[in-house]
Order: sequence, then structure tokens, then C-alpha cells
Amino acid sequence: MTSKIEAALEMSLNEGITRIGEVLIVKDGENFTLMHHADARANQPLPTLANPLLFQTLPTCDQSGKYRPLKSAPNLKRGWSLHLQTISELREALDAIYPAMLGIWLAHREGRLKPVHFRDTAARQSGMYDIVKKISNTQAGDLIGDFCKSGNCLKTILWKLDSATPLTKLPAGKFDPAAEQLDAPGKSMPLLCHEACNLLVAAARTVVRKPGSRE
Repeated sequence: MTSKIEAALEMSLNEGITRIGEVLIVKDGENFTLMHHADARANQPLPTLANPLLFQTLPTCDQSGKYRPLKSAPNLKRGWSLHLQTISELREALDAIYPAMLGIWLAHREGRLKPVHFRDTAARQSGMYDIVKKISNTQAGDLIGDFCKSGNCLKTILWKLDSATPLTKLPAGKFDPAAEQLDAPGKSMPLLCHEACNLLVAAARTVVRKPGSRE
């Protein structure tokens, strides 16, 4: 049985979506081929990932073999292709590369996704991360402007500093799901960020703990 996510995904592909993040989706009848979008312009044969387990490990390291802690960073490994026969296989593959993104996209599309603003995320921290609550608006704005820029993360930000304070250190397109975060051809499905990630929270802790930091 086709799931709600799979049905929405198939509809979007029929409406012209050809990419999610750095992944190009080529639809051929009922079949699909995935590859890094940059490899489509190389016009060279690509190794096929026949073993699903190999594909599941693909997003964990970049081209040099370095671990990728942020799966939405624009450094997905190149030089591969994956051939899929069903929409269910496609969903599973995309979930492996961009975990939870399809579900979050569908929730946003249906108006069910509620963004969590940075101050609300900070307020929930405890233990060694309790200090994040002390970060100033200036510190937080500067950090987010650098840490979350599209050159570091391809997600579109849906949250603000707090409910009344927008983020001002990033271009307007960074907050627009219809805007492209990657300079690549084709119509893409946005990767949506509805709450500050654990990596940003950890970076905020480092900022506040820095000697001479204004708390």
C-alpha cells in the first residue's frame, strides 16, 4: 500500500520536481535513478550501488572520507547511481540521505508543521547545555548567520530568533521554501528546518563559554 508520503512524493515528481538537496531524481516510467546532481553533467558512466547497505552508508562521509555530522551540508559524496523500481524504494533511499525530510516537507505542505523558535529551543536545554540560555541576541544572530548559511547547510529556515525577532544575518531566500539553496538546475523539493539542530545548539554553547563572551 502506498503511504501518504509516497503519494505526495509521486505527485510532486509528476509536477516537475527533479531534485532534493544534492540528489537528482530521474524518473523513467515506473522506475527511478538517483545520482549526485553534479554527476549528471559529467556524461560519464557511474558505478551502480547494487547493495542497499552500501547506499545507506553513502551519506555518512564526504568525498575525502571525512564524517558528515550534518546530512544537509552541501558535501554529499559524488560518483554513484542507484536504480529503484518502486516509489517505496525511492522514499527509503531519500530518507537514508536526508533523514526525516520527506515527512517534515509533507507536514509543512499540509499546514501541520509548527516551527520552534531559537529561544524556545534554548530554553529547553539543561545540564552542560543550560548555558545556551545566556546567549545574547547579537551572539545568536551572528552565529546563525554563519553556521546556517547555504554554503554550510541546504535547509530552508522556518524559525526566528523568537516569535517577534527575525534573523537578519541571512538573505531572504534562506527563509523561503520556494527559493533555491543550491546553484543547480531543475525544480527542487526544499529541505526544511523547523527547529535549530543539535549542532547549532552545541555551537551556541561554545560561543557563550568563550573567554570574554558577554553573557
